Amino acid sequence: MPKRGCDIGLNEIFRLYKLHGNGRVEPIRFYVPRKSDSFQTDLYPDTISDTPALSADEWWVEKKDVDPILISLKGGYQAKSAQTLTVAKKSNALDKMPMKGRDTSAAVNDMSDGGSDDSAHENSAPLAPAPVKVCMIRV
Repeated sequence: MPKRGCDIGLNEIFRLYKLHGNGRVEPIRFYVPRKSDSFQTDLYPDTISDTPALSADEWWVEKKDVDPILISLKGGYQAKSAQTLTVAKKSNALDKMPMKGRDTSAAVNDMSDGGSDDSAHENSAPLAPAPVKVCMIRV
């Protein structure tokens, strides 16, 4: 549970969830007893925000590494409104690999004429996942 999910008004510093065998989830909260009702800066230093510091492309492609964006919990945590996410389809490395058990030149020729003729695929072997060997070792 991130620190921003704790109840700062009750000086909650940590929360975990205990799973019971019957499917019940029990929250367990840890509090620091204090006489003051004011914000406790020693219990709640600046914490990680829910806003990412980098995009996926900046981290993966450009290999950037920056510190996370920090926020203060004074006054309570206010979640930001939902962001609009856009997905850009990019080429996949698996799209460039030849398929096993199939003539790749026929697939390229079928796609050149629009790919609407399915008769060329009737005689080709169906693609099946490779068999998986499972070994169980009892200790």
